[in-house]
Amino acid sequence: MRHTAVLILILFLMTFGCGRGEGPSGSIEAGNAYFADEPLTWDSLQSAWSVFVGADTFIGPVFIAYGHSEGGRDRVYFSIGHVF
Repeated sequence: MRHTAVLILILFLMTFGCGRGEGPSGSIEAGNAYFADEPLTWDSLQSAWSVFVGADTFIGPVFIAYGHSEGGRDRVYFSIGHVF
């Protein structure tokens, strides 16, 4: 049997003006999957981070983000609208 441990810290630095929110944000994440008899230790966690900029628009929230995880995996994301 496998268990999953995830720790996520997300920092939203959104500024609000004129009824709209916009600004930079970021996240720091760590987690892994473990067998039931494996110990959960800080050294065994896989880490990742991201930075993103978002804005509330008339078509919904718009975000562009850059993420980096262990092993040199990098991604760029673009999102429009609400996630269902």
